[in-house]
Amino acid sequence: MIPAATSILLREAVGGPQVLLVQRHPQLTFMGGMWAFPGGRVEALDGPATDPERAFRAAAVRETFEECAVQLPADSLQSWAHWVTPSASPRRFDTRFYAVRMPPDQTVVLDLSESVAFDWLSPASAVQLSHSRALAISPPTH
Repeated sequence: MIPAATSILLREAVGGPQVLLVQRHPQLTFMGGMWAFPGGRVEALDGPATDPERAFRAAAVRETFEECAVQLPADSLQSWAHWVTPSASPRRFDTRFYAVRMPPDQTVVLDLSESVAFDWLSPASAVQLSHSRALAISPPTH
């Protein structure tokens, strides 16, 4: 199983909170073209295996910066969910999800290699667009 971490970036907007979704590059092997929260696998540089929580948090911060150019303070991440890819899947991930407020002084700038588009949506709108198939949202994001 591949350890991974994901950031659920939240911001306040007229009408209520919104979440950031990024569209993964269509040519990526895993979930290419799908909309998801920024994130990815835990790398050795994220921390020692003896401190997995620290490594997961560091990966969420690093991946968010790599994909969106948003620098998150590691201490601002709030543990939200833990998701494991179903056993029938050929690639399995053990993913930690962290909720975090979008830093007010930053903007999203995509790397265009992993993420090719982004949108801020209310959670209800994201679910509605997923159900109507207007957006292909990854299962763990949904």
